[in-house]
Order: sequence, then C-alpha cells, then structure tokens
Amino acid sequence: MGLSVEILKVRASIYGLLARCLFSEPSPETLKVTKEELSLIKGGAVLQDEPALMATVQALLDVLEHSTPELLAVDYAGLFLGGREGSVCPSESTYLEKKIYGETTLKVIEFYGQQGFVKDGSFQEPDDHIAMECAFMSVLGWKSVEIARENGLDSHRLRKHVKLQHHFLTEHLLRWIPAWGKQVQDSSETEFYRALVSLALAWVEADRGVLVDSLRGGTQLLTP
Repeated sequence: MGLSVEILKVRASIYGLLARCLFSEPSPETLKVTKEELSLIKGGAVLQDEPALMATVQALLDVLEHSTPELLAVDYAGLFLGGREGSVCPSESTYLEKKIYGETTLKVIEFYGQQGFVKDGSFQEPDDHIAMECAFMSVLGWKSVEIARENGLDSHRLRKHVKLQHHFLTEHLLRWIPAWGKQVQDSSETEFYRALVSLALAWVEADRGVLVDSLRGGTQLLTP
C-alpha cells in the first residue's frame, strides 16, 4: 500500500475501532457503530490489494450478524477482567514483565505525555492496556491526516510524525500483541473476539509495512 490520505484515514479508523471494541463490554450501540465502520473500511479502494486484511474485515462483519451484547459481555469479562481461569490483564507490562503497572507502563505514560495524550479518567485499567494503546495510535493517525492535508504527504513534518508512530508500534504494540492475540484466540468463547483479534494481528503487521514503506521512499498525494 502506497501512502495516501485514504490510507491515513483507514489507519486511524481501524485503530479506533479496535480501541472501542476492547475498551469495555460492547453495547448495542458499539456493535452498530462497529458494523457501520467496518462496512466503510471494506468499501474503500485501499484494501482491494490487501486480500488477507480484507478477509479479516469481512470475517468480523460476518460474525457481527449473530453477536449479542449479552454473550459478548460474559466473554469480555472472562477474557479481560479476570472472570475466567487463566485470564490475563491485557496490558503490555503484564505480558512483558508479568506484572501490572511495571516499567513498561511508565514508558508508555511518558510517550503519551510527550504527545499530549491523557487517559480518560473514567477508564480504570492500566495506561498500557490494549484499548489505550490502540486509542493512542488512532489519535496519532488522525493527526497524520491533518498534517497531510496541511503540508502534503512529502512533508518533513509528516515524515517525522510517521516515524513517531512506527516507533510506538514496534517498541510497544508489536512486542506483545501476538502473545495477547494467541491467548484470546485460545480462550475466547465467542467468534467475535477471535475475529477481532485476527483483524488486530493482521492490521498491526500491515501497518508496520505501510509505515516502513512511507519512511523508505517518497509519497504522492492522492485524494480519496
């Protein structure tokens, strides 16, 4: 995928979708918005050349047709809130350091602070929770859209911002999301979370490629 404004918007949207679905037990409204957003993402030309990623989007859309908030609430609690034997807090430090609020958490908080990102006070989970890290990448993604429109895709400002996102993706999310994803897929009692994790795993790898490619060479402004 060559960098374009459309791709920048898809990046921000996917990270936002993941954050929303992992923030808490999904409400009927969350499921409705997720389905609408997935349909928009699938309809974008940007995914046409990414069949593997497109397949995960379609799989989650299919699962949403028979997912109910009641069943997902039970599965969410079992997977992420300690409601099932073997469940692990979905935070980076838990997977990398085997404890909550470790040194990794402090590094993530510092990274957030440098970008003016502050955790919502209503969210009681650690700052390096999977939902927070995805939300942070979504915020950075929408900032990239703004920069591209103001300065162009070949601007030094955008390149610097892309480098920042690549650093957070490789130094944080990619260091633990594969292990987290495997555990969710092995433990989930619903197809929804297995499909959501499949999308997350496919996406972070695809996004790493997008960011690396954009840092290696020039880009051309393409309007959606």
